[in-house]
Amino acid sequence: MIKKISRRSFLQACSVAAATAALTACGGGKAESKTADAHEAVTFMAPYKEIEAFIEQVHSVYPEVNIEVVPYSGDNTTTCLQNMFAAGDLPDVCTLTYYDPQIDLVSDKLLDLSGYDFTDNYVESRLQDVFDNGAIYLLPSVYNCYGITYNKTLLREHGWELPNSFAELEVLAAKAKEAGVDLCLPQIQYPGYGFQYLCNIADADFLGTLDGRLWQKDYLSGKANIGVQGVQTR
Repeated sequence: MIKKISRRSFLQACSVAAATAALTACGGGKAESKTADAHEAVTFMAPYKEIEAFIEQVHSVYPEVNIEVVPYSGDNTTTCLQNMFAAGDLPDVCTLTYYDPQIDLVSDKLLDLSGYDFTDNYVESRLQDVFDNGAIYLLPSVYNCYGITYNKTLLREHGWELPNSFAELEVLAAKAKEAGVDLCLPQIQYPGYGFQYLCNIADADFLGTLDGRLWQKDYLSGKANIGVQGVQTR
């Protein structure tokens, strides 16, 4: 099935059985295919650890497929993949850390996956996020989980029960307001988080360039400053 595309580079965030749970942590590593070289290798780049588990999952369905992993061990996955995509220097299968079908034009580089059966393994609402006029060029993967952290000591001091639903949380919110307690704080309000957030954005853009890396080195050594509204900070 994969070789039917005649080596046309394409991306899909999860392939075959949703790429298994192996695609989790960042990092690099090279794994070799366990199959014979009877078929031309399908090049695959995914900057994750335990890539062997993914290959085993593929071989459990398509044992004849020869997979050649393109390793990546850098510290800026987003910039690396974006540069590869812009240059058209793509392996057969790889991932992107960001994709907006309303902005990113990919139809000239990627294969439309909407006709393949494995797309049925995805929740329809998630596929809506990647639909491009009915076509699917990439598949969603590696979602973040969000939760709420409670201060048990504060709850105990006020005699409040831990809420188990949003309805109970609304009741607790009223009690907290009456007691003069801030119910919650988003992460960006914590000291230093806003600065770290901006650095993460910069790391995916300017700091990922050669000039950005040179500036970062100079800044860490004290040779460069940051100018903020006329104020020089170090």
